[in-house]
Amino acid sequence: MGCIAGLMLTSLGGGRVAASETRPYRPAVLRLSFSNIEGDQNSFIDHTLIPPDGEPIGKRTGVNRTDFRNNLRAFYKQISSMAPISVADATEPARKMYNLLIGPLQEDLKRLGITTLLLSMDIELQSVPLAALHDGERWFGSSFAYSVTPSISLMPRVDSQPGNQTSKKLLVGTSKFENLSPLPLVKQELKKISTISESTVAIDEEFDHETLFSQANSEDTNIIHLATHAEFIPGNPDKSRIFMRKGSFTMDELRQLRLSRQRYPLDLFTLSACRTAVGDSDSELGLAGLALLAGAQSAIGTLWYVDDVATSLFFVRFYTWLHQGVSKSEAMRHVRDEFINQELTVQSGKVFDQKGETILTGLTRRQEIKLQKGMNHPYFWAAPLLMGKPW
Repeated sequence: MGCIAGLMLTSLGGGRVAASETRPYRPAVLRLSFSNIEGDQNSFIDHTLIPPDGEPIGKRTGVNRTDFRNNLRAFYKQISSMAPISVADATEPARKMYNLLIGPLQEDLKRLGITTLLLSMDIELQSVPLAALHDGERWFGSSFAYSVTPSISLMPRVDSQPGNQTSKKLLVGTSKFENLSPLPLVKQELKKISTISESTVAIDEEFDHETLFSQANSEDTNIIHLATHAEFIPGNPDKSRIFMRKGSFTMDELRQLRLSRQRYPLDLFTLSACRTAVGDSDSELGLAGLALLAGAQSAIGTLWYVDDVATSLFFVRFYTWLHQGVSKSEAMRHVRDEFINQELTVQSGKVFDQKGETILTGLTRRQEIKLQKGMNHPYFWAAPLLMGKPW
């Protein structure tokens, strides 16, 4: 408990407020522990809320393991197929999972005015799409800015302040591969992000092992954004790979950054690739969890195979908000709200923000029709997951 409480003081910054935050910053740590009872289907979840001041609050909820797995499986099927979710129906998986994981502390969160959560969860709970949980009135991902940590010990004890996001970005990616399907929007995604703040961009042939690691080792680089294919190998994280146009590199190689960047660790490592936030018992939270092992203070991955257009839109808007000075977790929440409230519009092969400014162009008719049906379904916005520090 002392370790988590200490992290609250050093990493979450108590009650400090970033100058550009759009609502008060009131953080807390939420620890969710899943305990099995040997030889019994009945288990329990311990909920521990550690507010910035006052005593920790603990609750315990009984859960049937089979029911939990079935509900989670049904939840993923519903999201991946973009099936309608009736949030008014308390029997919906989104409602059931909310009531199980967040419900026991709902009134405490409201009473304490908590806006930002750092969640530490056991492996059994880490694949839950938290953003898509629903309390009957709002999505969890709209109510809370949050991040998840696979382990408190992975988070560097480096003092940082919300709103300090002016350092240089390294934007690298691949749109064409030798043996994998192309990612045609990668160039647009990286070039659009590069217009938001100072960046070094390396696309296709320019994205190679030497460029990545020489730039990543530079203390001038504070954020790395990778837009490419990636492969997480359960049970063998050392062989998990990120692909370039020719060849690949392993996440084990990336861990070397932890040594070279000990004084000035990366602020953020983003993997704009398919399903990079799902791990196993050997490497919790997948490739993005391994990015934390590389010494990054925060990392972003995705929980499922995401629509290419939605992925590019999400990250362009994320860096737009981040550049305005809000914390990483609050920037994620803002983007989710833009999708949920359908503030992004699609017309004539282009996507526009609420100000009418163009975000992406050159969409196929098929992509346009898919998005015009509505991007407010969790399939489009609930997959990106922030890990590590929430600012």
